[in-house]
Amino acid sequence: MGACEVATIAAVTAYRFLSDDWLTAIAELRLAYTETAADDPNAVTVNYTITAVPFGASTREFHSEYGRTYWAVGHVDAPTVSVNTDYHTMQAIYRDRSPGLDALARAAEAGSVTFAGGGLDAYSAAIRAEYGNPKLAELLDRENEITA
Repeated sequence: MGACEVATIAAVTAYRFLSDDWLTAIAELRLAYTETAADDPNAVTVNYTITAVPFGASTREFHSEYGRTYWAVGHVDAPTVSVNTDYHTMQAIYRDRSPGLDALARAAEAGSVTFAGGGLDAYSAAIRAEYGNPKLAELLDRENEITA
């Protein structure tokens, strides 16, 4: 797809994973699901450092909150977990909807993703909790549809 951040596929606009346009589209989708993303006292805050990004800055920082379901640019203070990986590994983890979180397990085993703070167990539990909520699972499917 080159430097282009937007592609149209079968009348669905797909945005390059982690691009500014993707973050905007994801935020708009998640607004439609605010009733399922109410404040969760068990929310897990994750800081991401993504390397080898194939567009823009080669390293980008994001944070996300599982249980409140959002992605935003930059890190937050005192996250539950910090995740460090490369762009393609993060994209595979993000797209994986397998019950065993196969992409995450493979990446952790290969050492291509590292964790600080709560580690792999806390991160895996947060992802599984989102998948277990039917409305959030539907949202994640919609996000995948618009992710190039």
